[in-house]
Amino acid sequence: MQELFSFWKDVPVTEQVKPAHIFFDGYFKGKPRPIANDKEVKLLVIEQIMPEILRWLGETMDDDNNTEDVTKQLLDAIEYSKDGYEMARDLERDDCWSSNSELVDVLDGLDFRNILDKVTILWIKDNDVKPLFKVGDIVRVKTKDTGHRGLKQFYCGEITNIRPEGTYTVCIEELGHVKTGSGIHGSVINWEKVEAAKGE
Repeated sequence: MQELFSFWKDVPVTEQVKPAHIFFDGYFKGKPRPIANDKEVKLLVIEQIMPEILRWLGETMDDDNNTEDVTKQLLDAIEYSKDGYEMARDLERDDCWSSNSELVDVLDGLDFRNILDKVTILWIKDNDVKPLFKVGDIVRVKTKDTGHRGLKQFYCGEITNIRPEGTYTVCIEELGHVKTGSGIHGSVINWEKVEAAKGE
């Protein structure tokens, strides 16, 4: 796990609470919930595919200068591209890479969801965030947080699952969610965006 956070060495010494990886207790204290666009998440995502990228480039992981340059180029490509093909084209155009299908496959392997979940679990621990509700509780959520567009401002539903990365699954029958069988089982919503349904 700690290998995922080796970019901690890039954090200025004056900002380091103790000499360790970002995986140390307290790094995310007082910060907002991480999102996929955060630099920490992007760096970790890139770090996961870096061995494959450097193999493709014909470099080695020991060449720090090349690794830093490649990381910067990949960060720029991630900023504006949606998939491996677009990233490869951006790298070819802006940084003179000679892209091919192998590179596209590597870039398509970027795993934002997994990294974001791991970073969010650290954020939860550092900020002592806890779910306020339990499975079976009836809660309400804002329409925009359910991913549904409509005239209503809020929907009420039942919590059917609590995940360690700080989300509930809220089953909202009015949106066609089902508790068992095939179909959509609910909207996945951050703990802090759910409130009690009293008064509804």
